[in-house]
Amino acid sequence: MLRYFENRGAVFLELLNRDYGAWLDALPAELAPADADGTGPAARVRGFAEAYAASLATRPVMCELASVLERTVSVETVRAYKRQAMANNDRLAGVIHARLPELDGAAAREPASATIVLIAGLWPLAHPGPTVVAAVEDPALLTAHVDFPARYSRMIELLTTSLLGPATP
Repeated sequence: MLRYFENRGAVFLELLNRDYGAWLDALPAELAPADADGTGPAARVRGFAEAYAASLATRPVMCELASVLERTVSVETVRAYKRQAMANNDRLAGVIHARLPELDGAAAREPASATIVLIAGLWPLAHPGPTVVAAVEDPALLTAHVDFPARYSRMIELLTTSLLGPATP
């Protein structure tokens, strides 16, 4: 494998791009259409955020790869990764806009661009190593456990709702 890539980091970035693209291919079918339930924007945002988070939670490999650092690869590898990541963000913004038409294209790019950052931060907290698992068994640390779909959903809901403005019922 390393014959085709400069190092393991480059392999991981390529796998992340492929998995992210496959997720984007499947995501529209996993989300309810914009007018599916006839509810207002706030309920639509909540339903969207929950389905969005649940979709990510079923893709642990992609979420693990999202925390790969770009420091061990060449400038050209990073550029290629960033180009694909930007194209993926544009695709995701299109999916978000289709499900939440209250958000214009620029507003839909906000939760899209936050996706990898939120995954990279929350996934390791929700899926800790054995030492952390043992440590948080302490009753004083029970609240340190992170439920990935619930926390991710809430963060996307808050971000998206803030983009709708104060008139959201």
